[in-house]
Amino acid sequence: MKLKILLKLLEKVFGMTSNDDEPKADMYMPDRLFGMSLILVGLGTGCAVFSFFRFKSWLIVCAVLGFVLGIASFLCWRNQSIRVIPDKQFTY
Repeated sequence: MKLKILLKLLEKVFGMTSNDDEPKADMYMPDRLFGMSLILVGLGTGCAVFSFFRFKSWLIVCAVLGFVLGIASFLCWRNQSIRVIPDKQFTY
């Protein structure tokens, strides 16, 4: 229930409001991909903050990887869907 409220809030923020009566696709990427993107961006932010206090090259690499992978997984979660055409065909 809380996740649906969070998703509705994010839909309003990003301007992607949806009508629950008409499904736009038959299958979407799972919501755990969105959670993984939040965790990766959070870890990237944490590594970036710690790299200011202790200059370690692996912290900078982890920060960049966290940001890139987090943004990529968010974009995959946001843009990927499947629409079934006839019985054994679908568009991705």
